[in-house]
Amino acid sequence: MNIRVLVQVNPEEMFKAMVDAITEQLEKGLEDIGGQIERRAKRKAPTDTGALRRSITAQREGLTEKVGSNLHYAPYVEFGTRPHWPPVEPIREWVWRNRGKFGITGRGKKANKEVDRVTFLVRAKIAKRGTAPRRYLRDALEEVKPRIAKVLAYYVRRAELKK
Repeated sequence: MNIRVLVQVNPEEMFKAMVDAITEQLEKGLEDIGGQIERRAKRKAPTDTGALRRSITAQREGLTEKVGSNLHYAPYVEFGTRPHWPPVEPIREWVWRNRGKFGITGRGKKANKEVDRVTFLVRAKIAKRGTAPRRYLRDALEEVKPRIAKVLAYYVRRAELKK
């Protein structure tokens, strides 16, 4: 009595299943890495009102993970600026919120005059020197970078073929 077993393999289907399984795990790995960078960037971001920290998010688009902020001023904080005269109102609001650091007390006319004076001085300094880069995103990436290959390898090893 002869027994025959026929195993038929469709290499194209197997290859597609492998690619799908690995891609799924790579996406999970990228999400993990993006979350690590996001958390570190939030800790490193300078804070005044907290808006910049709250705006930092990680978003995955296929096999790309983007970490950043949608605030218009975020690039200026990250990269700094060349010398320029900034608009009065944002600087005045910042000086007002931080008036205690400048020795300004109270809320009356005298305090407002002193806030105006300090606002001019801050704007003049920015006009002369620009603003220094704060590099919260770059530094967060640099901290995570040594682990990226290990994290992705871990997730790829978890890939299982779906039947």
